[in-house]
Amino acid sequence: LFGNNNTGVSLSKRQQLEAKYQSARTDLLLIVALTVINIVLLVTGSDSYFVFSAFIPYSIAFLGMTLCGKFPAEYYDDAEGVFYLDESAFVVFIAIAVVLTLLYLLCWYMSKDFKSGWLVFGLVMISIDNAALLLGGLELSSIIDILFHVWMIVTMSLGLSANKKLKELPEEPQEPEAFESEFIPQEDTPKEEPAPKLNDQDIDE
Repeated sequence: LFGNNNTGVSLSKRQQLEAKYQSARTDLLLIVALTVINIVLLVTGSDSYFVFSAFIPYSIAFLGMTLCGKFPAEYYDDAEGVFYLDESAFVVFIAIAVVLTLLYLLCWYMSKDFKSGWLVFGLVMISIDNAALLLGGLELSSIIDILFHVWMIVTMSLGLSANKKLKELPEEPQEPEAFESEFIPQEDTPKEEPAPKLNDQDIDE
């Protein structure tokens, strides 16, 4: 979603491919941040919601809020004699939602150094999340969420493709290390001969 846009800077083929891979990893981090924010907003009773987040973890948290009676009383007006789960069940629902969200974070962290296997795992998770969103029905409110998931799938697929092309590139030649000091031949300088010593006879003369 957020690539490395180096305006006016000419990048090499390797740098362009690396940028695509890192862009896919950055999108994973974005999903984690917004999903955590949405869960916090849900638990605190806020009506705000960010569409760029994971659907399944949020839905599990929402289900926990519903079954444990965490919503305002008017939310349950049509339900009479409803049995609510206790507080421990609510903690379990939230814990599952958080763990699923942290799996995206794990994929982001472990995919560094171009370990594409973890990026594949992240792509599978996003695909499953999108399938669950589609099973929920096509509504106007969910269209943006669906488009976001499709964008994520495309971005991560491009990142994986870029990583594959990176491995096929020839290794860049390494420049020889410069010596700190070079040998500079010194010119031969004539040696000064010591002055002859004067004896006593020479002095008397």
